[in-house]
Amino acid sequence: MCSSDLLSRFDDKTVKELFMQPNRDALYDLDNNQLPPSILGRIDRAVPAAPPSREGALQVARKQADKLQRAHEEQFKYRVVLDEEVLKRIVDSVYVPEDGVRDVNRAVESHFNNAVTEAVTHLDVKPGDSVTIGLKAGGPGEASSFLVTHSNGQSR
Repeated sequence: MCSSDLLSRFDDKTVKELFMQPNRDALYDLDNNQLPPSILGRIDRAVPAAPPSREGALQVARKQADKLQRAHEEQFKYRVVLDEEVLKRIVDSVYVPEDGVRDVNRAVESHFNNAVTEAVTHLDVKPGDSVTIGLKAGGPGEASSFLVTHSNGQSR
């Protein structure tokens, strides 16, 4: 039985009372209607669950990228977009089912921050601009690499 099956037997209030600290309303993610990872980790230790599939890891990568994009755009007023192929490559290169998705989140954040650094130092990004992180195909025998492209056409 996986943790989601177990949780489906209880209503939100019961789950909150069973697993949360006195400050439970601050811990419960009302926007996403889910328990925080720290609580889910406790449940997973008690109820063995299979690791996420590759597609599940890709969904986690998308959510992490969206979260980083929103926070960055709100603070710096320009948009940074991780292309779907970049997310797939990140998941393919770092996801190990037995280890979970922490490494995927770290890799997404690392590539996002590296791309922002490239954009700021080499592409003259201003508020209102957009920067896309994509893949640049390598030549014969070469691996593809990440490509940072500014909305004005410049790339690095």
